[in-house]
Amino acid sequence: MTALSADRNTMSRAAGVRAYLVKASTTIYKGSLVSIDANGYLVPASNTSGEIVVGVADEQVVQTASSAYLCRVVSGRHFKFAATGTINQGTVGANVYVSDDQTVDDATSNSILVGICTEYVSASEVWVFVPGFVATAAASNGAGAITGSMLATGIMGVKLADGQDGGSDPTYTITGCSTGDELVFVGHLTTKAAIATLADVTSDFSISGTNEISSTTDYSNDQLLVIWLNH
Repeated sequence: MTALSADRNTMSRAAGVRAYLVKASTTIYKGSLVSIDANGYLVPASNTSGEIVVGVADEQVVQTASSAYLCRVVSGRHFKFAATGTINQGTVGANVYVSDDQTVDDATSNSILVGICTEYVSASEVWVFVPGFVATAAASNGAGAITGSMLATGIMGVKLADGQDGGSDPTYTITGCSTGDELVFVGHLTTKAAIATLADVTSDFSISGTNEISSTTDYSNDQLLVIWLNH
């Protein structure tokens, strides 16, 4: 084909739910993590080199050796999965990888990316944002991580930090943010011992360097809810 010289009616599909052809002699369970294998077929996600996680199965499909069933797959949402490895509160905001079709890990031998941990429930359970095929951009390019520059609007980061006396200690460690990112919201939670109010104090803060924000206001004895957009 040659380059366009007139408008083109290009077909499109909404993101979120897609159907994929299941590999022969394979069972997909509803609610399982699913991947596309090296041959382009849908399989239960596993720590297998060459797989690309595309989302979570929305139905059970039992594919025989001769059938050709499709399976609906959901992506672009937050899902709760079992967890293993050394996952802890510090995993929030970090990438997690396939251990099996219901379990994620903070590190695996083949680093098959699932998405970003968005909430730590316990050492055996976490919430994960699963973007689907977007997650493969980093792995395919050898970067090993989803970064804000790969997404149109960046990646949202959230951190709960203890307040400090801005006069003597104006810098807060906010792992994951850096200059060039956008500080979306800083909420002042009063007090840490018995939180009763939330006030917007975003204008008091700025991103002052890698992994840090700063303010000269005294927020000691309180907590801060920090939200930023990683570009």
